[in-house]
Formats: sequence, C-alpha cells, structure tokens
Amino acid sequence: MSCSSPDPVIFGTTTKVTITGYNGNIMEPFITRNGDYLLFNNLNAAPENTNLHYALRISDTEFQYQGEFSALSTSYIEGTPSLDINGNLYFISTRSYSTTMSTIYRSVFGSINSNPELVSSIFSSQPGVIAFDVEVSSSGAHLYFSEGTFDPSGNPLTADLIIAEKTTGSTFARLSNSVDILRNINTNQLEYAAGISNDELELFFTRASTPINSSTIPRIFMASRKSITEAFGMPIEIKSITGFVEAPSPSTDGKLLYFHRRDGDRYQVYVAKR
Repeated sequence: MSCSSPDPVIFGTTTKVTITGYNGNIMEPFITRNGDYLLFNNLNAAPENTNLHYALRISDTEFQYQGEFSALSTSYIEGTPSLDINGNLYFISTRSYSTTMSTIYRSVFGSINSNPELVSSIFSSQPGVIAFDVEVSSSGAHLYFSEGTFDPSGNPLTADLIIAEKTTGSTFARLSNSVDILRNINTNQLEYAAGISNDELELFFTRASTPINSSTIPRIFMASRKSITEAFGMPIEIKSITGFVEAPSPSTDGKLLYFHRRDGDRYQVYVAKR
C-alpha cells in the first residue's frame, strides 16, 4: 500500500535508541515496513564476526533484543538486512564471493534456514567489484544496492547506488535506466547505504568523500521524485543528523528516520523525527 511522503525538509533533533538486552555495536539498522522490528548487524569489521540480529519494537526509541539470525551466520560477513512487506529478507554475505562474485542473499523472515538463496543475476563480472549494501523496496519489486571497489585494507575506493527490478520469481535484473534515475545521486564521492521510502518517492543515502581516513565524516542525504518512473531530484543533506553517521532507514509513514552513529569507539542507533 502506497503512502504519501511528508514534507521532506524538516527533521528535528535526534534521539538515541535503546535495545534492551543487547550491549554490542549496532550498525546498518533497518526498521521493518510494519514497524514491529529493528534489524541490524554488529560491527562490520575485525575483530568481530559480523552477523544479523533483530529486536522487537516497544516504542519509537526502545526495542527488546530478540537474538541473532544464527542459521544465517558464517565466519564471513553477514550484514545490511532488509525486509519487504511479504517477509522476504535480503542481506549481504561474502561467503561465496570468491567463486560467484555475488554477495546478495535472500531468506524468509520467520522461517530462516541455513541455505539462503543467492541473488546472482545482477552483479558485475569485473574482479574486485563488490556489492556491499542492499535495500529491498516494500513491495519487493526493487533492490537498491551499493557497488564499488576496495583497497587492500577494505576501505572503499569507489561506490555508487544501483537499482535492480524483479523479473520472474526471485530473479532480478538491473534497470536499464538505473544510471539515469540516479544521475543526481551518484558522484565521484562514495554513495552507499540506501534507504527507500514505502512509496519509493524518497531516497535516503550516505555520502562520504574519498579517500576514507580518520578525518572522513559521512553525511546522510535525501532526494525525492514525483513518480517511480522519474529520476530523483538533487539531494539535500539532513543537517540535523551530525557526527559520523551512516545507513538511514525510514519508517513506513516517513515520519521517523533511523541511522547509526559512531560514539567514541562504539556504534549506536539513533532516530530523527520529522
């Protein structure tokens, strides 16, 4: 069901989100389309093994930890969870990249098993190019993902957003006009960690300068359009969201925006309200 996007300009002060029963790093938050759960991963770098977790909503700023998606966990990275309205869970895993050059997997929330389906039809065949974020639209018809190259230390050198569309079953293909739709979004900086509104008329994303170093401060932007066949307009920075911030995730009604922020040596989730 589509919903109209509220005024895109005004976001107020931000509030830290509490996840009772969990004390670790919280990155890549995703608020489910029904608002019941917050999905996330722990630290996406050594020394932690990055895996998927979820928490039950108590209020806009409080959740109760439910656990890890242990059936999906490997010694590789599992991160950036995203869920469509039908319960299809998409996430990034590097478990088979060396042989498939693909990183996006699909499972089903509520019946998670240890053999998720690989979405292999949308990836570049160029060695060293990797998809490292994914967001599924509410309807499940589109995937918004980031693709880029990395230096030997794992820092991104390039990153752009790409849109893929479901063709048949669980198969996706890159939109032929993805570059045009995102022409005002992708730059020679890094664009990644997309969050799409319920009606796909507002796009939230992270932008950071290159090269990545200790002084890099990622910023969160948003862009809008009047229909899903149009290109997104010029993005604006959400200046009320400050600090080292990434991975915006809008609520279904568009009134809340979840994201993670680095506080000292710990990543935490915050929410901004319109």
